[in-house]
Amino acid sequence: MTKRIEFGVALGSKASPYIVKESARICDDSGMNSFWVPETTEYGGFSMLGYLSSHTKIITLGSGVVNVYSRYPKTIRMEARSLFELSNGRFILGIGSSAPPIIEQWHGINFDKPIHTMIQATKILREGYNGPIYWAAINKMMTELAGKFADGVIFFLKPINVVKQYIKYFNEGTSQSSNYRTKIVSFVPTYISNDKEKAKDMARITIATYVGGSPFYGQPIMEAGFAESLNKIRNFWVSGDRTLAIKSVPDEMVYSIAAVGNVDECINTLKDHASVGICNVVATFDLRRHLYNEELLNNLRKFVDKL
Repeated sequence: MTKRIEFGVALGSKASPYIVKESARICDDSGMNSFWVPETTEYGGFSMLGYLSSHTKIITLGSGVVNVYSRYPKTIRMEARSLFELSNGRFILGIGSSAPPIIEQWHGINFDKPIHTMIQATKILREGYNGPIYWAAINKMMTELAGKFADGVIFFLKPINVVKQYIKYFNEGTSQSSNYRTKIVSFVPTYISNDKEKAKDMARITIATYVGGSPFYGQPIMEAGFAESLNKIRNFWVSGDRTLAIKSVPDEMVYSIAAVGNVDECINTLKDHASVGICNVVATFDLRRHLYNEELLNNLRKFVDKL
């Protein structure tokens, strides 16, 4: 039996409420499967999702993702339960440990025992929330535990040549669970432009920002054969030379992680990611603030019309 492939859209944390609202409407009208709202340092994800739950009709809404440090688990549970009921069951709670720069430098909270914190938060969430819980998982251990404790896993910045291995890790975790869970979601950074060099440069900024700013995201990229480039990016980033860090992201790394180019090229790349066993491939428009504009909305319309 062929597994059904679903496609979704996610925006980055700098997208304004207006852009989020219009993007969700475009995706809902087109029949896209899911729309994901992030939460890092800019806007409140739950507030936006509450608005979208009453202004969309059929699309699944997800938090992509809420960290488990800056709110008590019972507070997250209340928000998730409200959203699940407001949306008539169309809500997925995506949670994650985030990374030390966000938790410690922005929230001022000690980034301590992320695996233990995720497990304990999930147990508390289960006590009063019956909707699906997905874990954002970067490394092997977190991916296996997502299979054991969560209803699905969210990948991000996973080079396509290591995705199958991480799916195996997730399935190993599900084998330890009494529940049947097979949802694997992959957020693929997506940059639509007829100028392919421009699209690649935008992808380089995203990749360098994550892997340069935190070693937390590096394991899958290293496993994909980019150890030397990864070390260069980190060294330049830590030394304060962000420009050279961004330039040190090679084309091969961009192509393995992101979808870049015109609409057709991006769609083909997303389908390639789906072909390795992903249930839901999410085109993730993680952009600088000034790029969340009408041009993005026009590109999104073209994208969903062709997908």
